[in-house]
Amino acid sequence: MPTSKKRVLIVDDEPSHRLLHRMYFSAVWSVDVDLAEASNGQESVLIAEQWQPHLILMDLWMPQMDGYEAIRAIRAGAEAKPGGGVETLSPQIIVISAATSELSRSLAFEAGCDAFVCKPYEMKQLYELVKQHLATIDRAIQVTSNMLLTA
Repeated sequence: MPTSKKRVLIVDDEPSHRLLHRMYFSAVWSVDVDLAEASNGQESVLIAEQWQPHLILMDLWMPQMDGYEAIRAIRAGAEAKPGGGVETLSPQIIVISAATSELSRSLAFEAGCDAFVCKPYEMKQLYELVKQHLATIDRAIQVTSNMLLTA
């Protein structure tokens, strides 16, 4: 059974939103995850290629490259096989966005996201999704606290 930490990439152009998610993961999942952050879609694609996160929390509205484009690019990179024959990890992607229209949601799923959470949300909703998506990777996640807040 693997014992390595899961890699989680937090993508949002708003620093306070990244901070909130970083605090949440540090309090609830600190034993089991390593975190990285990106402030736009373009940055997230580069980090995803190099770091290969297991889970990505993705905002949709960002400068330089929006979340839709970033999801498509990450999915395209995960499908491509590097020259050395090593498979690239296909991360779970949870969109967390203030884009609440059904069209935004549909476009996010078409781009390749695995789940969609509308802002504002209850932290319990995010907790259940993270637990579900990280648990499907290799092993059950051990929760270090039961922090449930409203964002």
